Amino acid sequence: MAGEVRIGTSGWVYPHWRETFYPKGLPQSRWLEHYAERFNTVELNNPFYRQPERATFERWRRAVPDDFVYAVKLNRFLTHLKRLNVDRAMVARSYDTMAGLGPKAAVVLVQLPARFRFDADRVARFFAAVAPVEGATRSSRATRVGSRTRRSPFCANEALPYASATRRSGRRAGR
Repeated sequence: MAGEVRIGTSGWVYPHWRETFYPKGLPQSRWLEHYAERFNTVELNNPFYRQPERATFERWRRAVPDDFVYAVKLNRFLTHLKRLNVDRAMVARSYDTMAGLGPKAAVVLVQLPARFRFDADRVARFFAAVAPVEGATRSSRATRVGSRTRRSPFCANEALPYASATRRSGRRAGR
């Protein structure tokens, strides 16, 4: 499988970019359009803090070129408050609104709490909860789920068998 490299940043709404990255006089309402002319991906960080409505995701989808994709950070209610101890119904709100991005939702980023400890059963239940529903279109579930941990023990020996089994079976987390 050939790899694909995309270049982007963790957002596009940074006031200190005004008149440095964004031209003088460009209204903030056109910043995403300007950004997407120079990069082919961006991380949507605000869903981590506050889940946008589906209409907002749809607007973001329409604002960018066809080859542009988003990495969407999963809401902290699921990652930090529930600590991945979720079921399909719990993730439905996040995924149903994200569906507004359609095929532009390339990956869902799962940022885990600093003190999160690896629990194979919990992680397996989480991946089952975010996996596409049988017969669902790509627009209803992002193809991939990526995680960001801030603690190396999560990536230690106890997590390796799960990652290896996922790779060997040909499954991808969230697929």
